[in-house]
Amino acid sequence: MNLKQPAVLFLTRISSRHRPAPLQAGFTLIELMAVVLLLGILASIALPTYQGYQNNAARLSLLQSIASMHVFQEDYRMRHGRYGGGIYDRTNPQAPVTTLTQAIGWQPLGEASGDAVYVVTADTDDYTVTATRKGVRVSKTFP
Repeated sequence: MNLKQPAVLFLTRISSRHRPAPLQAGFTLIELMAVVLLLGILASIALPTYQGYQNNAARLSLLQSIASMHVFQEDYRMRHGRYGGGIYDRTNPQAPVTTLTQAIGWQPLGEASGDAVYVVTADTDDYTVTATRKGVRVSKTFP
């Protein structure tokens, strides 16, 4: 040791060598796994509820379009003496113009126009509409 160095500098060098390592900030693997597990549980609860809301919305949209079709069907019956039948399918872009649009002049309302299929079987006294959209099927018979 050099005696010309001040004692304070000597003590600083000694204490800097034996200083404990600083604690690392962050989360442990167990904590992260617990958070992922909780998020998975919440998602498994929320997803079926969300899908239920989507199915109800699709069902209501189909029913609204079917109700609008009823007005066109009654008008068609007044002019032709029977209900009109046919298919409305715009899910396939290659499909020709639909027979329901040609026969009774009807097209679905709003969101149900592009991704729904409507099949109408009709005779003189009644008709049945079966509509399918995003895996939801609604069938209604009108006397």
